[in-house]
Order: sequence, then structure tokens, then C-alpha cells
Amino acid sequence: MSELATAGSQRWLQVSIDRNQDIINCAFRKALNLPSNETIEWVSPVLSDKFKEYRDMEALRRLGVKSLWNRRLNDFWPNRGPVWDALAKTTSGELIFVEAKAHIAEAASPGSRAS
Repeated sequence: MSELATAGSQRWLQVSIDRNQDIINCAFRKALNLPSNETIEWVSPVLSDKFKEYRDMEALRRLGVKSLWNRRLNDFWPNRGPVWDALAKTTSGELIFVEAKAHIAEAASPGSRAS
């Protein structure tokens, strides 16, 4: 996919990250209590990567995590876990995983098998 999604949270995240990063970054800094000078680098979904979304170890690799130091991902995370709607990292090394919901009914899904 190289065009914006047509509707829902997927579209609004793409628009925010591609066209209004100052606004979304300000909201994330406030929600996560990050300093105002903290830089947030969005790695997904971005236009240069055709707005692709990632899951499992590929999501971690996109954030610069080559491996987990004390456990394997599949020791605690189910295979084919969520496809993250957005991924970012901060200058201080914080990792941001976003699962966006456009409707209340979407938020009422059952829990994952993650331990």
C-alpha cells in the first residue's frame, strides 16, 4: 500500500505522522511525560515505506532492537501477534508501540495470549 488508508484510525495515524508530526509528537510527549525537547522518530507507518505496518520481531528490528537480551520473543509473545498501527523511538531510547482504535467496539476485544 502506497496510498493513505481510506478511513478509520489507520488513515488518521498515517495523516498525523506524514503531515502533522508536530501535533502528534506533542500529544505523545504529554501523554508519556517526555521532556518538550525529546525527539520522536516515527518508523511506521511512513510514506517512504509505503505506510507499511509491522509485527513481531520485524517491528522490533524497525525500532533498532536486534534481539532481546534475556528471552526470545516467542517465549512470551504469541506468534503472529498484533500488527502495530505505529512504531516510534525517542532520542532517550524509549520505544513507542501504538495500537489505535477508531471506535469503542474495537477497544472491547479479548485479551492477547501474551504473558
